[in-house]
Amino acid sequence: MRKRTSLMIIFIFVLSSVVMFSFLPKLSYGTTEELTFREGNSAENLPDKLLIIVKTPGIFDPKNSIALYNAVKSLKAIEGVIKVNSIFDAADVKLKGFNLDGKPYFNDGSPSENVVEILNNPLYVDNLIDSEGKVAFIILDVKNVDLESVINVLKNLPENFSYNLTGTPVVDYGIQKSVKQLIFIFPPVLFFLMWLIYFFRLGDARSATLPPLFAALAAGFTYSIAAIIGIKLDILTSTAGLFVIVVSSSYGLHVIDRYLLFRSEQSHSGALMHAIKDEAPSLFLSALTTAVGFLTFLFSSMKAMKELGLLVSLGVGFSFVFSLVVIPAFISLIDFKPHHKRMTIKFKLKSKIGVSISIIMLVLLAISPFFIKNLEVNSDQFGFFKKKSDLVRSAEASKKAFGWVVPFYVELKKDGNFTAKDAPVIENLLDDLHSIKNVHGTSSIMDIVDNFNIPLPIMMIFSRTEQGQEFLNEFVEGKNLRIMVKTPITDAVGAVGLKTSIEAIMEKYSQYSYEVSSPLLNFAALNMDTSKNQIMTILMAYGAIFILLLIVFRNLRYTLIAIVPIIGTTIMNFAYMAIFGLNLDVGTSIVAGVLMGLIIDYSIHLMLRYRTIEKEKAKAMAIQKAMDDIGPVIVASGLSLGAGFGALFFTSMKIYSDLALLLVFGVTTGVVITLFTVPTLLRLSEFAKKSPSIRRGIRMNKKRASAATVGIDHDN
Repeated sequence: MRKRTSLMIIFIFVLSSVVMFSFLPKLSYGTTEELTFREGNSAENLPDKLLIIVKTPGIFDPKNSIALYNAVKSLKAIEGVIKVNSIFDAADVKLKGFNLDGKPYFNDGSPSENVVEILNNPLYVDNLIDSEGKVAFIILDVKNVDLESVINVLKNLPENFSYNLTGTPVVDYGIQKSVKQLIFIFPPVLFFLMWLIYFFRLGDARSATLPPLFAALAAGFTYSIAAIIGIKLDILTSTAGLFVIVVSSSYGLHVIDRYLLFRSEQSHSGALMHAIKDEAPSLFLSALTTAVGFLTFLFSSMKAMKELGLLVSLGVGFSFVFSLVVIPAFISLIDFKPHHKRMTIKFKLKSKIGVSISIIMLVLLAISPFFIKNLEVNSDQFGFFKKKSDLVRSAEASKKAFGWVVPFYVELKKDGNFTAKDAPVIENLLDDLHSIKNVHGTSSIMDIVDNFNIPLPIMMIFSRTEQGQEFLNEFVEGKNLRIMVKTPITDAVGAVGLKTSIEAIMEKYSQYSYEVSSPLLNFAALNMDTSKNQIMTILMAYGAIFILLLIVFRNLRYTLIAIVPIIGTTIMNFAYMAIFGLNLDVGTSIVAGVLMGLIIDYSIHLMLRYRTIEKEKAKAMAIQKAMDDIGPVIVASGLSLGAGFGALFFTSMKIYSDLALLLVFGVTTGVVITLFTVPTLLRLSEFAKKSPSIRRGIRMNKKRASAATVGIDHDN
C-alpha cells in the first residue's frame, strides 16, 4: 500500500469520524413503556404512578407533619407532576349538593383535632397512611417527570425520616443510569482489558492498541447511526456498542497477527499485503455470518430486538472495513514489530487431554436436555436489577407497607348509567377480587360510597362536574368505572395468572363488559413472544450460516463440522440458564444469537486455515498446523471476550450481570469445542474418508497374495 494512498484513507476516515461523532449528542433514551409497546392498552392513557414511601417518627407530631407537607407542596410544583395524592388531601368528606365538603385531617400540614380519626377510616389506612400513623404513602401521577427533581425534594426531609421510591419512572431512571454507564464507562475498561490480552499475544504495545481501538470506533459509528435514524437507547439497544467491540475486535487481531508472522520473513509491504490477502476471505465470511446471525433479530416481534440486530450488524460491517482498510493504512506507515515474546500455546491433535475434553463435551451435551426442560420463560422489570439495589429494596418496602407496586386495573362498562342497583353487585365483585391469591386490596369509587355514605348515582353525577373530574379521575372514565387491584406481583407469569383469575370472576357478572389492563401485562405479552422468537431466530441463524458455509466450503462434511461449535454452544447456553437458575427473558434471549456470531468466527478461521494448508501437506499435519497457527489467536480472542463480558458483573443491573455469566461460560464452551472437538472431528472424517480405499487396498493385496500362492502350487 502506497504512502499517499494510506494518508488519503486515514484522512477520509478521520473526516468521517468527526462528522459521525457530531451526531452522538443527539442520542436519546427510551423507557420501559417503549420497550414493551403499550399499544391498545387502556392503561396507556393514564399517567405513570410514582410511589413514595416516607417513614417518620410519627406523622401526628406537628414538626414532622409540617416537614412532610412542605415536601408534598414542592413535589406538586415539579414539572411533569400531574397530581399528588397524600394524607394532606384526606378529610371527613360529605357531599352538599353537587360539591364535596368535609373536615380535613390536616390544615396546611398541621394536625387537626380530629387527626387521629384518620386511622379509623379504611379509605386512607393502608392507602395513604399505615395503621400506626408513622408511614406516609405519597402517590404521584406523572408524565415525563425529572426524577432527579423529585429526589432533591426528598433529600431535604429531616434526617430522622427515610424514604423509598418505586414505580415505572424509577425503573426507567435506573435503566437510563445503567445505559449511560454501559456507553461511557465500560468501553474504556473493556479497551484496557482487551489491549492487555492482545499485547501478550502480539508482543507489541502499539499494534495491540489497534484492534480494540477501531472496534470501539466502529461502536461509536453504530451509536451515531442510532442517533441519525432515531433509535432510542434502552435496556437492549444500549448493549449494541459493547457487542460490536467484543465481537469484532478479533478482526483486527487476526490481520495484525498474520502481518507480524509474515514480517519475520518478508518485507514490510510484502508482509502487509500477504496478511490482507490471507485474512480477507476469513474475515469476510466471519463478518457476514455474524451479521446474518444478528439480522435474524429483525424477525422478532419486539422492536428493541430488531433495532439491536440492525445496529450490531452495522457495527460489525464498520469493523470489518476498518480492519481490512484503515488498520492496514496505519501499518503501512508504521512498521510494527514484536518487541516481546509472543504468547504461544500448542495444542496436540492426538493428545489425551483433547480426546478427554471432547468426550466430556459430548457427555454434557447429551445430558443438557435434562436441565433445559426446567428452564422457565418469565420477565420482571424489577428483576432487571440486583436484589441489593435501592430500586428493588424500595419495591419490597412498598409491598410490605401497602401491598402493591405496579397497578392492575379492571375497567367496568355498562350499557347506560351505573345506578343504585349496581352498588351491591359491585360490592360482591370487589369481595370476589379480594379473594384472589396475591390480591391485597382494591381501590374504587365504592370506597368513597361506603365510607362517606354517598349513593353511587350521586357520585356518578358528581364525577361530571369540574371538581368531580379532578377528584374521581382515577376511578371514573366517562360512564365507566375503574377498579385498581393491589398486588405485589411484578413478574409476567404472575400477571397472566392474575388476569386469568380476574377473567374467571368476571364471568359471573355478565351484565358488565370489562377490560383488564396493567403495565405488567405488556411484559407478559413480551414474555409470551420470547420463546417463540428465540426458536425462530436460532433456526433462521442456523439455516443462514449453514447455507453460507456450504457455498464457501462446497463440501457438506466440512460445513457440518464447522457448525458443530455453534450448535454445541447454543445448546449448552440454555443448560447454563437452567443450572444457574436464570429465566429465559428479554435479556437472556439475546445470548444465543450473540454466541453464534462470536463462535462461528473461530470455527471459520480454523477451517479455512486447514483448507489452505491441506493443499500442501498431509491431512493430519494440516490439522496440526492449522491448530498451531489459529489456536493462540482464538485463545487470545476468547480471553479478551471473557474479560470484556466479565466487566459487566460490576454493573448495578442484574440483567447485564446475567448476560455476563452466560456469555463468559458460552465463549469458554465455544473455544473448547473449536480447539478440541473440531480437530478431532476433522481427523475422524478424514480417516472415515480413507477407510473405503484402505479396505479396497487390503482386499486387492489379499487377492494378489492368493493368486501368487496358487501360481506357486501350480508350478510345483
